[in-house]
Amino acid sequence: MENTLQNRRYPVLVQGKTYSVAEQMTDAFSTLFGANADEQAYLEASCLCWGQVDDLSVPTIVIKQRNGRSGHFIFRAPDTGPKHAPSCIFHEPYPRLSGLRAYDPVAIKDGMDGNTTVRLKKRLFKAAETTPGPAKQSIKLPTLKMKGLLHLLWTEAKLNRWFDSPSCERRLGLVNAEILKVAGRIITQDHLLSEHLLVHAPIGSQQEISNTDTIRKAIQEDSKLLLLAPLKKYARSRPDRPFAKLPIIGNFGLSAVLVPEAVWAKTTSRFATELKLWEEGVNVMAFALVAPRQSEEEAISQARDIVLMAVSDAWTPLQSEAVIAQEKAYRATGTSFLTPLRFDAPAETSLPDFLLLSGEKYQAVRLGEQQ
Repeated sequence: MENTLQNRRYPVLVQGKTYSVAEQMTDAFSTLFGANADEQAYLEASCLCWGQVDDLSVPTIVIKQRNGRSGHFIFRAPDTGPKHAPSCIFHEPYPRLSGLRAYDPVAIKDGMDGNTTVRLKKRLFKAAETTPGPAKQSIKLPTLKMKGLLHLLWTEAKLNRWFDSPSCERRLGLVNAEILKVAGRIITQDHLLSEHLLVHAPIGSQQEISNTDTIRKAIQEDSKLLLLAPLKKYARSRPDRPFAKLPIIGNFGLSAVLVPEAVWAKTTSRFATELKLWEEGVNVMAFALVAPRQSEEEAISQARDIVLMAVSDAWTPLQSEAVIAQEKAYRATGTSFLTPLRFDAPAETSLPDFLLLSGEKYQAVRLGEQQ
């Protein structure tokens, strides 16, 4: 078993037969479903990431036929991520090691269809008026805020982990592609998140067409959109006042993202560290909830909420200058690491700065404790 964080596929055991990784890339499972299998049919299988193990600890995966076309897709069964080997593509650390532990189970639900349903604090669509039921006594969070959603996307896309491999030599286009792929299996208010997410689109690309359609539909439906983009390089000559427009890089199909003074004031209050790092030349991602509208012949939008996240050259999240230095040191020595994200957990919640593999377990690294 490799002592590293990889995204490897392993053989799987289905109905007593082992299928190699190469066989998983073919239609090898088609005969197992039968000619009359409906779109909801699925197979449960065992992932052999720990090797040939004959006990109940073998993690379960799910194989499902693709709707309306040939082929299948494979995903981990709900709540089984920590049971997979750290090198496995289906592995996720225990929620207690990140801010995920702050949520009530109703906030994030994995389904047997491969999708994850999330409840958002700020909704994309206007919700019908409902009569509230009895208040539930819980200290857990029932919804994700914007920061929590960004951290969920980054975690599910495995952008918060690094190992010494060309696959971790990331660029903006690859990051956007991974985020869109993950958003394509996250559902909120019965809509796929990918259908309401704007990312940079090269001129003339299919993504540019997709962004235009997304904006048009949102204007027609009077719904909000999500926008993910890096901030422009900080300019010290810029006046020290709230931004009239969000200073982002990219082509999104919007002529501008207007920023109300109150929204920017809230952002500067919540993300002072990220803004300081931005001023020092660190890359910072902006994740905004925007309300688009048509203005003459152009589409513009107004930001309703903005969250920020600093990232390294490898696009792993950064929380402080100490983390920046340690992250560079790990990459320089080829040390695999995972950065647990805070999500919406309170500031007083103690979290590791990094997770390193030690045998088959994680070693939690807290930089303040190393001094």
